[in-house]
Amino acid sequence: VRAGNKALFTEGQELIKSIELAAEGLDIAPELSMSKAISLSHDSLLTEQHARVAITGFKTKLQNRVEKLRKDKIEDDELILKISPLIDEISHAFSLLGTALLNQNKIPKALKAYSQSLEYQMGSSSGVNQGQTLHQLG
Repeated sequence: VRAGNKALFTEGQELIKSIELAAEGLDIAPELSMSKAISLSHDSLLTEQHARVAITGFKTKLQNRVEKLRKDKIEDDELILKISPLIDEISHAFSLLGTALLNQNKIPKALKAYSQSLEYQMGSSSGVNQGQTLHQLG
């Protein structure tokens, strides 16, 4: 708990649970997994587990979205704009995974996750994210 405020942490956990219950039937599993991974960053094993679930979920969403956009005959430039938020989420999830692995002293696996994060980075926040990821890589 970075902020040192356990009440705030508990409140965040309860919020995630209530969102999960309210989202019944909605396809937000990757987003919930990312939220869980972030909120559990003090526990690198659980963070790793939820980051991996988020990565898989976001990749599936990306594949489905690309297939749909291709069927709709969307031009490549527009397609990139429509899928870039998902690509950014995959990048963030890999970065979170890298940090969880680094905290477990699994250096080669952490480096691989950070490298994968760099491969997926794009969009307006890519400069900041690249800097942070390269810093973690050393």
